[in-house]
Amino acid sequence: MNIIQSILIPVISFLACLMIGNAAPQDNWYKSDSWGGVSGAENMIVTDDGLIWIAGNDKIAVYEQNGTLVKEFTQDLADCKDVEIDSQGNVYAIRYGSELGRLVKFDPSGQLIWSVQ
Repeated sequence: MNIIQSILIPVISFLACLMIGNAAPQDNWYKSDSWGGVSGAENMIVTDDGLIWIAGNDKIAVYEQNGTLVKEFTQDLADCKDVEIDSQGNVYAIRYGSELGRLVKFDPSGQLIWSVQ
């Protein structure tokens, strides 16, 4: 991990958590040690509609702020490290690990559009 990644990932994650707001104790699902989505998470974003997108564990998981799973993307996401959404709702993921790196694009419904190295 380079120096920029080691600085940006925690800062972005912190800012995303701030956007979640002040949750009541019963809504602190994202802090739970037993919640499988956080373990191994690499990056998280919160979209304008309030959904929480988490990249890691070879998937992208999308949650409501109360912890309800909305959808998961798993196809071609081994070593998934980052997630981003464009203005049309297309989902982009970056993978790297044993490979040199791969960019993956999904449509808003989760169908794989392309994957390039």
